[in-house]
Amino acid sequence: MKKTMFILLATTLIGCSGLQNFSTNPNNLSVICKEKIANNVDMSREIYGIGKAKISSSGQFVVEGKAREAALNQIKAKISAEVEKSFQQQMNLVDNYSKRIYNNSMKELKDYTTNVLVGNVVEKESFVADGYLYIIVTTSLEDIFRQSKFTFIEFTSDLIKRLEVIKSNVTNMEYVAPLETLNVTPIENEKGEDTLKLDEELILK
Repeated sequence: MKKTMFILLATTLIGCSGLQNFSTNPNNLSVICKEKIANNVDMSREIYGIGKAKISSSGQFVVEGKAREAALNQIKAKISAEVEKSFQQQMNLVDNYSKRIYNNSMKELKDYTTNVLVGNVVEKESFVADGYLYIIVTTSLEDIFRQSKFTFIEFTSDLIKRLEVIKSNVTNMEYVAPLETLNVTPIENEKGEDTLKLDEELILK
């Protein structure tokens, strides 16, 4: 159920008004938030997002949804930055001429990769403090690398297939000689009217 909720939230417009977003700078987090992050996040291998929502009469389901969406909103920006790094590393392996082919689709590829990764984040912890519900979500740097690599390879494979089709179509082309036209000469008949006389030599060929 949580997995389904994450995917649904990740595919909606994140950043609606009223969501409680706050900086992940350790200096701006409460002591309990720092402790929860330290206990649940491997800072050397993961990135995280933390969101909060004020507990109200709207009910647990709504509060959880707001806190989770805020956490997704925060981690999405971090994932996007890491995806950018991964694609830059891959593009460094592409020659300058071929880069022009990739550049036209690069933004769409990055956005797609980011959205896939946001849909696969893991909820590590939820807790209540100072009248707010907090949710921490994470994803691993390795997963970001692998998904970015997968997207890049799939796009490249698709390009190769399309180029192979073009190559095959051109290879199978046959030379078609232009049609030879008959040489005709206008002459004047007995009535003084113009008519056409076919080149006899050409007709006899």
